[in-house]
Amino acid sequence: MRRLVLIAIGLCLATPAVAQIGNFFVDVQRDPAGRVGRFIGLTVQGGGGLAIRCIDGLQSLAFTIDPSYAPRGQAVDVQLSFDGRAPRHLSGKVIASTPHDTSFQVGGPNEVAGLDGAAQVSMTYALKGVTASYLFNLIDSAAVVKGVQAACPQKPAS
Repeated sequence: MRRLVLIAIGLCLATPAVAQIGNFFVDVQRDPAGRVGRFIGLTVQGGGGLAIRCIDGLQSLAFTIDPSYAPRGQAVDVQLSFDGRAPRHLSGKVIASTPHDTSFQVGGPNEVAGLDGAAQVSMTYALKGVTASYLFNLIDSAAVVKGVQAACPQKPAS
């Protein structure tokens, strides 16, 4: 967790494209033609991190949790609930794991759209026999979601 906070602070100090929207640090990278190539909104709370992302033209959510030593690609069972609504059951994949923390990617345009205007997201995961929950209070999530959707114009499935 300490590493995640230091990365977020380092991004803000070292990258002129980083801004703050609500309680999200936002990093936007553009290609030489000025088109957005990457858009990430990151919030760090309660020992975990939540990122709303557009990377390589794809929308997704990523979470950073306590270290698990899970290998990259390991499946993660995830339940997401937006503003207390019925949970969505999803499968994610570990994208990075260090002695300090583990990050996994989950969802797509439907989950990104689910955060539009949400004040809270509850995430419960099961990984390598451990189950834990995180609660993220969101400020101005709608602006971050709009940025991701503009950068990656994918439509949620009906």
